[in-house]
Amino acid sequence: MMFMSWIVTDRMTASGTIALTNIINLTNNLRIVMASLFVVVGLLVCYSALSRIVHEQVTQIGTKKAVGFRSGEITSSYLAYTVLAVILGVGLGIVCSTVVVQGILYPKLASSFDMPRVGPSVNLFDTAIIAVLEMVLLLACTWFACHSILRKNAVVLLQGEQSGNGAERFYERWAIWKRLPLLTQTVINNCVSDSRRVFATLIGVAGCTALIVTASSLDGNITRSLTEHFGTIYDFDVTVGFDPNDEDAATTVARVLEDNKCHYTPVRSSMFLLEDEGEPAYESVIIPEDDEAFAELFHLNVVPTDGTAPTQGCWVSQSHADHRGLHVGDSITICTVTGERYQLHIAGFFTYYLPNNLIVMSPSYYHNVIGEQPVSNAYITSLDKKAGEDAGKKLLRALSSTKGFTSYKDERQGVATIISMFKGVTSTVVGIYIALSALMAIIVLLNLDYMFINEKKRELIVLMINGYSVHDAKGYIYRDAIVMTVLGIIFGVGLGIVMGSATVGAVEWQSCSFIKDVYLPGCLLGAGMSAVFATLMMIIALRRIPRFSLTDIARF
Repeated sequence: MMFMSWIVTDRMTASGTIALTNIINLTNNLRIVMASLFVVVGLLVCYSALSRIVHEQVTQIGTKKAVGFRSGEITSSYLAYTVLAVILGVGLGIVCSTVVVQGILYPKLASSFDMPRVGPSVNLFDTAIIAVLEMVLLLACTWFACHSILRKNAVVLLQGEQSGNGAERFYERWAIWKRLPLLTQTVINNCVSDSRRVFATLIGVAGCTALIVTASSLDGNITRSLTEHFGTIYDFDVTVGFDPNDEDAATTVARVLEDNKCHYTPVRSSMFLLEDEGEPAYESVIIPEDDEAFAELFHLNVVPTDGTAPTQGCWVSQSHADHRGLHVGDSITICTVTGERYQLHIAGFFTYYLPNNLIVMSPSYYHNVIGEQPVSNAYITSLDKKAGEDAGKKLLRALSSTKGFTSYKDERQGVATIISMFKGVTSTVVGIYIALSALMAIIVLLNLDYMFINEKKRELIVLMINGYSVHDAKGYIYRDAIVMTVLGIIFGVGLGIVMGSATVGAVEWQSCSFIKDVYLPGCLLGAGMSAVFATLMMIIALRRIPRFSLTDIARF
């Protein structure tokens, strides 16, 4: 069997180009998914805020209609407000992305890649598209917020916002309702009567929660995928290569492994290029020499097989099904560096989290397809756990002077490097999203709390005049806030789980598939941080109540 000492590849099939292409695709996909999340959350928040503003100004709108303003003229004033807000928002976003986000992320990427020092930049085309999209969507939100109010005539609008006709609500007939304290009854009725404030608060809390859960799920599931790969799939630590043309190489290398108390099994390891209409990709091919020994170190978590190497067809990693749309029974074409092409029949898929394509096949199937008997050229090896962290270094020193030894690949260290690269970026994304969540809490939740306290100022003063303490007056405000915060967190966690799974799927490139399950620590972090933000905003807003003057009751 002949082995090449060197090969020539074109630019697109070079391993470095493929790796860089994968990173570029990952960042592009991450950009699209995160932007989509902001659009969804932002639209809900903006619509609820605009709807509330319009309903608070219903009397002024009625006055304008009474003096002859047309509906289009009244709407145009709110549309102008929206245009100004979008322009300011786009400007602030450009500053934030160039100064803050790029300033934080670039050093993280530069530590993993040999990148030149460049200043912050703005993609004008993408910025223009986003600005136009935001403008159209927010103008539509503004129009819908005004539409229902402007359909009413001026007489109805001049009566102001109606709080209800005093009819008994269905739950007020329940026996348990009559046993509730007066303040609790009032809180519940406030929530039912002021549905727009409730909706806006729920969306604000849910948005804060969803941002953190999404980013945490991205960070946690990618890291968990790579760390859980060992133990659930790999029970070996290193791959030791030897020269198959040296008759004594396999024996001498095996003797060194035994002397170092390693558990190993021989395999044939080869590299092919996948012939596909998509992006170029390399396929690692492993042919075990002993199925039972191989199954002890490499767990083929496939369905519905017993985990041994296949005899009819080959097993391929899950990414082939996820990103190339392949199914059991389909065929793939692989080619060698010298141009030979071979067609493989897919017998099944196996769970595989590392970012590279892998094919496992039996020696007989390899012989049938390739036309030659596979010759083992490597040992997948489990190190002696009792030797501690230096076991790998000790083994490498022993192998370096062994005749026929060709390569030493530390599988765990390779994964640790990948984790470090991802961790630097995803951890930064989590930090940025927590900061954005805090900013959303300040802009949305604090504003809603202040508005609610202003609306209820007369009722709060009446409570204090009738002997209720400042603490009771605050309870009148924060009790319904607690309920809405809890409900908003529940909804936000659900949204974050869905978006987190979608985000992980979007950043996968064609040669990898990560875990997309519910990431419990991320859910707890999102719920906890949102609860903290909501509590802080309420504490700040409630500081106004002790400063209320009881004589202000005469002004209402």
